[in-house]
Amino acid sequence: MNNENYSLYQKLEELYKTDEYPFHMPGHKRMDRAGIPGDMAHLDITEIEGFDNLHHAEGILREAMKEAAHLCHSEETYFLVNGSTSGILTSISAAVKEGETLLLGRNAHASAFHAAYLRGAKLRFIFPDFLSEYGLYGIVQPDEVKRALEENPQAKAVMITSPTYDGFVSDVKEIATIVHEYGKILIVDEAHGAHFGWDERLPESSVTAGADLVIQSLHKTMPALTQTAVLHVNGGRIDRELVRRFLRIYQSSSPSYLLMGSADHCMRVMNSHAKEWFDLFFRNRTAFLKQIRGLRYLQIPDENFCRDNSMKELDPGKLLILTHKSGYTGWEVQKILLQKYHLQMEMADEYHVVAIVTVMDEWSGLQRLADALKEIDRNCPAAKKERDTQEIAGHVSNAMYLLEKVLETERKNAPVYTMRDVLDAEKEHLETVAFSDSIGRISAESIYLYPPGIPIILPGEHIIPEAVALIQQYREEHLPVQGMADQTGFTVRCLNKIREHKYVEA
Repeated sequence: MNNENYSLYQKLEELYKTDEYPFHMPGHKRMDRAGIPGDMAHLDITEIEGFDNLHHAEGILREAMKEAAHLCHSEETYFLVNGSTSGILTSISAAVKEGETLLLGRNAHASAFHAAYLRGAKLRFIFPDFLSEYGLYGIVQPDEVKRALEENPQAKAVMITSPTYDGFVSDVKEIATIVHEYGKILIVDEAHGAHFGWDERLPESSVTAGADLVIQSLHKTMPALTQTAVLHVNGGRIDRELVRRFLRIYQSSSPSYLLMGSADHCMRVMNSHAKEWFDLFFRNRTAFLKQIRGLRYLQIPDENFCRDNSMKELDPGKLLILTHKSGYTGWEVQKILLQKYHLQMEMADEYHVVAIVTVMDEWSGLQRLADALKEIDRNCPAAKKERDTQEIAGHVSNAMYLLEKVLETERKNAPVYTMRDVLDAEKEHLETVAFSDSIGRISAESIYLYPPGIPIILPGEHIIPEAVALIQQYREEHLPVQGMADQTGFTVRCLNKIREHKYVEA
């Protein structure tokens, strides 16, 4: 079972070498002249004899998923070919029924809000720490989870994100203990932590830390194709038949064998090479951090950052480059890295840049990044003119202040209506108003800065003055505010006054 060479990927390769002719999908018939790159076309098949069916796995796919569960220390593991999105939709749908309450980290991925909409679930929020100096969401503290559970005893499940996009890791083991003491289900969006648990120097995986449902994106941090992910299921708190039902609903009925083969191969090669690969990974990471130790204005969080911000640990696979003291925005640093140094980052926002580093990275790439950051640090506006730094710092502080005020209000006020109530409202119950005049109204739109895509305003929430001011500031800076039907940002869709009163009366 642990034989790396016996895998779905190998069986696909063997099929191509036979003289078996494909009178079946896909239409390229595995022919080179289709113009699809070599191995992709050669290995791309459908559910044919001997290759099993993801939605009713009895053969090679069943064994591949059993092997994945064994390697990840999970009771059950399912391959996901629609990315972590399908795993999040499935997990929430299986855990929370219509009208029931989900305790959700406010920094959740958009798919979690989509699941709440699809299931007609009520949302109550768990708030991660907000690191106001850096404009970042931090970890979810166990005490915050306990507070939310005490205030919402009717909740059926809790969902948090760990690690975050920025690499902050919550204490999932302690959170799981608290959630289970209250008899609830714990879902962890560990999309960015598929590598956790593969080496003792990495953070513990939420699978072994006690979560009931864990979603991991293999393609984000592991050697696997885009859209490959897994859903791990543990314990008896979740109805596993419901999990399987929603997997059939949210996953394609024609799952890609290329993707499933890649997921299977990823697990097997990691099992064979994790030790040597992570030895090299940590050597390279240590050498990189040593090289950039002298940075004055750009910052990369380390163990001291963890201690100062009440964090247990950081994801070593993330390089978080803080730009707020440099005189540059994160977007500007990302642009310089790409245009001048030909280094493409994972993402950036106003205050920082994120780079993902995996066991597949080579020292040459890290060396180039270290050299680039040192040169940018020497030549940034803060290094040239202290006045520029003070002006930008004041401007940044205003945005952070407004965001903090938004979070404070969100802590005190739960959404007035479910997302389904508002998004499915009849058109005659909606109206478009000037955004500047929308304060106090019920939003029928989700408004966010992308990246990172964390909602500032959700459908069903009151629009508050600080949120309007924050979004208007982002607009003035030409930052990517998204979610509004009016892409100019001058108007927003709200419930009309008559409909608002009807909801209140109900």
